[in-house]
Amino acid sequence: MMFRICTVLLGLLATLGSFALGADGGAVQTFRRDTSAKAPLDFEEVWRVGPDREEDVYLWTSPDTHLAVAADGRVLIADVGANRLLAMGPDGTFERVLAAEGPGPGELRGLRSVQVLADGRTVALDQPPMGLARLLFFDASGRFSEQKVFRSLSAIPVSIVAAPDGKRAAGLFMGLDTRRGILTMRTQLVDAQLKPVRTFVETDLPLPGPDVLRNPANLRDMVADVLAGFYRGQGLVTFDARGRLIHAATHRSQIACLDQGGETTRWRVAVEGEPIRLREAERDAMAEVLLEELRATPGMGRAVTENLVRQAVEKAELPPIKNPLFGLLPAGDRLLAVYDLSFLSLTQAVDVLAADGRYLGSLRRDGAPFLAPTSNLTPRMVVHGDRATTLEQDADGELVLVRYRLSWTGPAVD
Repeated sequence: MMFRICTVLLGLLATLGSFALGADGGAVQTFRRDTSAKAPLDFEEVWRVGPDREEDVYLWTSPDTHLAVAADGRVLIADVGANRLLAMGPDGTFERVLAAEGPGPGELRGLRSVQVLADGRTVALDQPPMGLARLLFFDASGRFSEQKVFRSLSAIPVSIVAAPDGKRAAGLFMGLDTRRGILTMRTQLVDAQLKPVRTFVETDLPLPGPDVLRNPANLRDMVADVLAGFYRGQGLVTFDARGRLIHAATHRSQIACLDQGGETTRWRVAVEGEPIRLREAERDAMAEVLLEELRATPGMGRAVTENLVRQAVEKAELPPIKNPLFGLLPAGDRLLAVYDLSFLSLTQAVDVLAADGRYLGSLRRDGAPFLAPTSNLTPRMVVHGDRATTLEQDADGELVLVRYRLSWTGPAVD
């Protein structure tokens, strides 16, 4: 497994970061993960829509394919590879193409993600290859209504999630600091006008010199710095059903819940236990996928060798932890914290937390149903009450759309 964010950063020389979880910090409550107890959540399959190579609308080939679900059960699929937004019925039957590639209003130039707001509106993040990122809004009927453009080169969204009311958003932003001549990565909360309200993580990314790609040692060091930087934690933010901001520190397995303004920490939790070191086979698998992605990165292909990437993985001195946090999925009055993305399989595991941060149990599932294996920034599962909809990866590597009925069997929540 490797993460798309790393390939975004691979033109950079160094990574230096700091981490903050709210103005008052607050005491950290800890829990010990119990994987031997009965899972606090049962899944009962309702329907499954597999790929159909005779029907183009049932093929979603990009590993970063994203989905959203409306309150009535309709599904929206952001087919990133084909740059189209598909509308599926409550039973998974294709209904129409809501938006497709094109230069006009409401048309797509670089679809990244999709989300349905509490009032039924749809918002899609569109990042044109040579243009300003924007949020496209569609009303409850699917008609394009407006767009909001990120006009500053100092805050270009890499990933973003809106609050349920659509009045705030949070995510990972990359920008150019012309005064200091560097790039920056920020995990930020922004308002309805897309203006920054609060920054939680800020990472300086000095621009590389001209000799980086020509010098294997410098290139190795750059790749190692970017890889290590990812594990410091960037971009893991979401909102719960109440509109509170949830923010996570990746490598410390720590999660914080803040108020709607992102100023006061309501609770903060962390997992107890000793870290588990990556096995050699897992490091090799990491290097293999990283090599593939680097060779596909413009300007990097010929400069990257298998030996260079393996040296970079070793030099990165990753934290000795096998299961850091990789994603946050809101689930009504609960939160699913994805803590295990295996480098060798599609098995994923989550901790289930109550709205007040109490630990409710852990569970595992195959098929990578919670997050795309290639990116911690691409959630796959959407939970509405007792219904979960997700994209799972089958044995042939195909993405399958699945609807489950959920039964919460763990401790009760208020």
